[in-house]
Amino acid sequence: MFDRSDTIERGKSAFQGKKVLFVLPVMDAGGGANVILDEALCMQKMGVDLHVFNLPEYKDGFLQSYKHSSIPFVFESAQKLADVAKNYDAVIASAHYSVPWFKPLESLQPKTKLGYYIQGFEALIYPEGSPEAKVAIESYTLIDGMIGFTKTRWTKEQINRFAHSAPEVIGISVNIDLFRPRLNRPLGAKPVHIAAMIRPASPYRNPEFTARVLMETKKKFGSEVEITLFGANDVNEIVPAHLLDFEYRKPGKLTQLQVADLMSNLDIFTDFSSHQAMGLSALEAMASGATVIVPENGGAVEFVNHRKNGFVVDTTNYEKSFKALSEMVENHELRKSMQIAGINDVSRLYPERCAYNILELLFGEGYHEPS
Repeated sequence: MFDRSDTIERGKSAFQGKKVLFVLPVMDAGGGANVILDEALCMQKMGVDLHVFNLPEYKDGFLQSYKHSSIPFVFESAQKLADVAKNYDAVIASAHYSVPWFKPLESLQPKTKLGYYIQGFEALIYPEGSPEAKVAIESYTLIDGMIGFTKTRWTKEQINRFAHSAPEVIGISVNIDLFRPRLNRPLGAKPVHIAAMIRPASPYRNPEFTARVLMETKKKFGSEVEITLFGANDVNEIVPAHLLDFEYRKPGKLTQLQVADLMSNLDIFTDFSSHQAMGLSALEAMASGATVIVPENGGAVEFVNHRKNGFVVDTTNYEKSFKALSEMVENHELRKSMQIAGINDVSRLYPERCAYNILELLFGEGYHEPS
């Protein structure tokens, strides 16, 4: 694609030789880490000397998930971050709980730019008013001079409303090289393949609500649908047994490559979360040839056009959610047209653009948010 190649060349011309460190304290694979590593690889293509910082206690699990990555990883304690950071032109936080580690780095400015990749309004993950929610909200303004950026206008609006801070928007992206149609399975074939993510420690994903919708869908359509629940090694630890009283596949917790394989086998991906900052799994599904159901509350509405390339629903309303999935199963022509439109629409959301926007925001002059 010319646009992608042109973006890489512009990045090389402007940022080649820059040294950038992402601080990514995660134990294993996840959507947020995948996005950062995908965009970090794009920065490498632009000639950026890119490293990722993680904690020693996460090393084994992290390397197991990302053992094939070409990105150099640095495993040091949070207390050593200031020493490591001295060697970089920019250091970027990626989780609210890591932002306090940047306090000793304030004195490195302006030589070293400090960034904060805000992947969601993390206060919503915790009970309202809890100490954890307070820490998340405070993270957006904790470090003087830190440049915040996020992927959707929705996340920016939440942070502006509750934390009185205004991060820049760098745009939505998905790994369109990995997530793409792979199988010669005709659109409209039966049974209709449906999947949903059920994850531990993510109550905003509405696991019980999701299971109930899918259970009733299976009861209604029987052998006409095939359902997969992924994201947890044991779904029964998350969802009560009476909501899992139906036939479904359970491949467990998947790597990024395994998710790509699953998505390319789907017709419909459902996300009945109470909100989504962006909705990476829905993006991956669309890029792979599936159509999607996403919550109206959140950033997914910035790439899902209702009844054009997917459905946008009120995920607080069971009847509306069940009705939407039923219509998607029954209306083969609408489903096929949305699958085709989704592939076309998401193909424009390549990660090189966001990687360039991050570098432009940190090192360029006069950054303008994408329209």
